Amino acid sequence: MLHLFVLGLVILAGLLLAGRWFTTTDPKNLIRMLKLVLFGIIGAAALFFIFTGRFAWAFVAVPALIPWFLRARTVHRAYRNFSDGASGNFAGGAGQNPRPSGAMSRAQALEVLGLKEGAGEKDIREAHRRLIAGIHPDHGGSTYLAAQINQAKDVLFGK
Repeated sequence: MLHLFVLGLVILAGLLLAGRWFTTTDPKNLIRMLKLVLFGIIGAAALFFIFTGRFAWAFVAVPALIPWFLRARTVHRAYRNFSDGASGNFAGGAGQNPRPSGAMSRAQALEVLGLKEGAGEKDIREAHRRLIAGIHPDHGGSTYLAAQINQAKDVLFGK
């Protein structure tokens, strides 16, 4: 009975240490560790199915996992858009007041799209698509940011 109590204390201490690490670690390390744990779990499950002779169950489970993979892709896209916003690639940059409405200069348009002077048409289109994908109003995004990104593209294309 005492050994179960000690085991419980060890598990509790491990959970507390893991929680502390989770709250204080760098997000890049956290994402790397979560990916490692996820692949480890998937690998362990695959090995379990192989060694128990139920490998067919793994193939049956794959279609059920497709929505989770799509959801993970959406989360990754949102993370990329938010990290771009934090680095100043969105309109106004992180922590700055939004731009006043009106005419946008070429320098402001380049800043909104996160481009440097001399960017080509392909670069402008790629930056526009990347930024608008996660913040489009049809997907619950900001109409103001979408308008700024569209206006920046129009200014750079001379429309």
